[in-house]
Amino acid sequence: MEISLAKVKIVEKHGYNKIVSKTTINLNEVVFDCYQSSFQTTRTLKTTQVGLNKHIKNKLLDFVNHSCNPNSVFDTSEICFRAIKDIRKGEEITFFYPGAEIILANNFYCNCGSANCLGYIQGGLEMDPKIIQSVLEKGICTKFFKKIFLSCTIDSHSLPNRDRNGCFSPPSHSTCHTSS
Repeated sequence: MEISLAKVKIVEKHGYNKIVSKTTINLNEVVFDCYQSSFQTTRTLKTTQVGLNKHIKNKLLDFVNHSCNPNSVFDTSEICFRAIKDIRKGEEITFFYPGAEIILANNFYCNCGSANCLGYIQGGLEMDPKIIQSVLEKGICTKFFKKIFLSCTIDSHSLPNRDRNGCFSPPSHSTCHTSS
């Protein structure tokens, strides 16, 4: 199977590439599939987290930019991007990076320009619990993110621990169940 570009295209603008819709994409519709993907245990700038120590790499993922007010989310069950609101023809496809990564490969300053911009972007484990709650309520996160944060008490004592290689082990706290 090939990566579907039926609804999106890669566009270069101001020195960087982005993905934009070629047509109107409705709420809950698949934006694009990520069939030709590889999986790895380490996170990079070019991967998206789909499990505790599982990251996906796909050519199109390189061009989906972050927004604090995204229009899509990475569907970890079907390995695709799915619209979380109606997307107009020509609109850039974006997703909320911390909603897909519990730790980012590199934190960064956001310039998305949305009214609810967080400014400094970090992985989910590094976000304030109130922001995590908002992310869960808005549905701008992956099923993996939901699994981690809904199964854990949101405090520093019950979230997954990292070893020296950056891999995660489930916390020992009895209220957290993070099996893959």
